[in-house]
Amino acid sequence: MERWFEKSCRYFFAYLFVGINIYPYIVLVKLKISWRMIIKTESYGYNKRHLV
Repeated sequence: MERWFEKSCRYFFAYLFVGINIYPYIVLVKLKISWRMIIKTESYGYNKRHLV
């Protein structure tokens, strides 16, 4: 029982450590994608307005 608990704790901390390191990159990638989408829609609307 104690061994299982020790193993699960070790895995938990490993996942926590990896998560802390990877999470900012995921957030940055999501922000980049959303930022790109915003720029695309803005420029598209801008071009549309100029055409009319």
